Amino acid sequence: MSFSYLSSLMAVAMLAVMTIAGPLVSPANAQSRQEASQRLLAKGLATSDRKDALFLLERALVADPANAAALGALGSLYRDMDKPVLARKYFRNALTVDPTNTLALIGAARLEMADGKTEQASQRLKTLQVVCPACRETRELEAELSPR
Repeated sequence: MSFSYLSSLMAVAMLAVMTIAGPLVSPANAQSRQEASQRLLAKGLATSDRKDALFLLERALVADPANAAALGALGSLYRDMDKPVLARKYFRNALTVDPTNTLALIGAARLEMADGKTEQASQRLKTLQVVCPACRETRELEAELSPR
């Protein structure tokens, strides 16, 4: 079995467990899971080893499946690994959780530009211009999408 298949299977299993056990989870436990997810995210972003980063970011999602930052980071990591299908999946999921997630907006726009989908990339740029007008990536996308 491939890593992506196993991670997808694990995510579905966790969602099923959370759906069934959701009412049993206390707010304190939910906060603890979110804090654990944030710690794993920080470790995943800090490592230069891709395999370790994938492992830590996936664990961050197990702890908190709604961690948009971890979803966006996984999308970026998969984009850098030249796995656009997985990158799109994680960017889409990150933007479902948080439509203003800059990492996912930038990553999705870059993939769309690579696919020749400049209209979709332009829509993402418009959101970025509102969410993060001073971000270097916003300026880079503006330059890349401007007619020459």
